[in-house]
Amino acid sequence: MNRKTITALLFAFMFSSLVAQEETVGSILQKSSTFYKGLSEYKVAISFGLHRGFESTMAVETYEGTFEKKGRFQRNQARETTVYLFPQAKIVLDENQKTMTYESFKEGAAQETPVDLTVYLQYFKKTQLINSGNEYICEMVPENNTFSQLPYGKVVLHINKDDYRINKQILFFSTPIPFTNKNGDTEQDYGRLVIDLKHRIGETITEMRLEDFITESSGQRKAADAYTAYRLIDQSKKNE
Repeated sequence: MNRKTITALLFAFMFSSLVAQEETVGSILQKSSTFYKGLSEYKVAISFGLHRGFESTMAVETYEGTFEKKGRFQRNQARETTVYLFPQAKIVLDENQKTMTYESFKEGAAQETPVDLTVYLQYFKKTQLINSGNEYICEMVPENNTFSQLPYGKVVLHINKDDYRINKQILFFSTPIPFTNKNGDTEQDYGRLVIDLKHRIGETITEMRLEDFITESSGQRKAADAYTAYRLIDQSKKNE
């Protein structure tokens, strides 16, 4: 698995105690999903840190990203890739390859709520909820994990107790991934991706339109004037 795959992809504290039975991992995840569903507009600054091993405190690689939502428009950026999601289509810009991928789908098929944490429970059946300060820590481990389904052997979420927003997410890879040692050689080892989220609710978001990227005439699609430097990859036929 290369680093781009890790990107397209995408905790426990010292003095903590088990949460009382009135709360469960499932109920916390549902409340967190409801929090995000109730926000019509918000921005999140995301910091990614790739760590070698399960306990290292120093990241071997870091990068930044952002997520924005305004109404039915969503923008997700990490490294050189930006994904724009509209009600009827998705645009993916790759700055390295200078490509623009267009994929259409039926109206309403796009995910209205980008954060649906309850999906985790479909794969991770063994859970533990820990009470730590102002956070709930949700630890999830699959009973039967296969790489083709989900490449994580463990997922940990730090969720704010006040409004149930996500503060941190940690993904433990279930199989070794490539790391570069001090001699520049590639080595396979287990690792984890630590994702810190800083919410910027109320910050102005510039909403884009699909027409800003794609124009259509006589059934033919082409890149809009601002994106003629990108090679258009039209994947709409598979969903039409």
